[in-house]
Amino acid sequence: MDQKRPKGRGIEEIAHFFFSSGTAPDESITPRDPPKGNVPSAKIFALVSLVEALPTPLFTSNLAIEMAARQKKVLVADTPPKADGHAMNIFFAMGMGRPFTPIEQFLTGKTREVVASGPLGIRILSFPLDPGRVALLRSIHPGGLFRTLIHEERINDIFLVNMYPPAQAFRRSPAGPGRDFGQDPILPDQNSFRIFSEALEILLLVPSDLEKVKSSYYFVKSVLRECPQSSIGILLCHTEAVEGMDAIFGLLTEAATKFLGRKLKGYGHLVLDRQIYLSLIQGRPLCRMPIKDQNTSVFAEIAKKISEQTLDQTPLSNLMRPSPPEANRQLLLEALSAPSLAIKPTRPHASLSIEEDTFLNRLQLS
Repeated sequence: MDQKRPKGRGIEEIAHFFFSSGTAPDESITPRDPPKGNVPSAKIFALVSLVEALPTPLFTSNLAIEMAARQKKVLVADTPPKADGHAMNIFFAMGMGRPFTPIEQFLTGKTREVVASGPLGIRILSFPLDPGRVALLRSIHPGGLFRTLIHEERINDIFLVNMYPPAQAFRRSPAGPGRDFGQDPILPDQNSFRIFSEALEILLLVPSDLEKVKSSYYFVKSVLRECPQSSIGILLCHTEAVEGMDAIFGLLTEAATKFLGRKLKGYGHLVLDRQIYLSLIQGRPLCRMPIKDQNTSVFAEIAKKISEQTLDQTPLSNLMRPSPPEANRQLLLEALSAPSLAIKPTRPHASLSIEEDTFLNRLQLS
């Protein structure tokens, strides 16, 4: 998906100053190379909210805080938000009144604050994670800033990547059996697929009404079509406490099993209540508010499950290609620094078959 070009001179327009400069990067700010051998890297989880009223940063920030409270070392990265009106970033959601630093400042300025410290020692990348720009950062500072990023990824236990869905995810999906969703795709961009392919699990916050459940199923289908090895977890969200949430998840996961040959993990459900809206307005995580409610318990339970998850616990049905040993697994930032030309073209958009559409319509009839 196309993204707005930042104002002023882009990185591409200033990069030649660095390539032609005889000044070496400041190595004094760079940590030593991470140890080789049997040292695991952080477990990567990609988070996406398909709920219009609940931006992904609220999801990510609460999980990060709950995992940090469990003595896990947590690293968080935000991806560039899409041009769909999203204003919240991970700093605001964490209760930190600071903006992101444009990556250009790391290339042109004296600052070298690649990561910032958040609540409970959570580490946050100081600039939005953009695969193309990370690649340029590595090429310009191969022994400096990029090595600092690699060090951070290696020394933390959990790496949460806060991702934004495309704007189309919040539009009404086309109706009718077999209708091709390609005209209004709920589809990640190619950079998102690169992150999904490296994640141990993709965590989706999904709305619970019929049309949006169908759209979320299409999102899952699109991800698995491009990244067939991915493991996907579902957290449902509803506007009020209602019965039947388990049935909604059951229908979604049954459809995934029947038509995609895959199982989805269930992580319970959230209710959009007053506490969530206060959190969104005030920029204060639910898990740090004095009043604990059912939603807080849900985040705590998800964090517990994620903190305990290992590569060995990934279902064999979700591993459709051999996985390298944990010690030799490529770090996410190393993968994102690969040349863009190495990305394979996106496959044509999938559509819901008549059978899938009819099956998912059972939710409306129940």
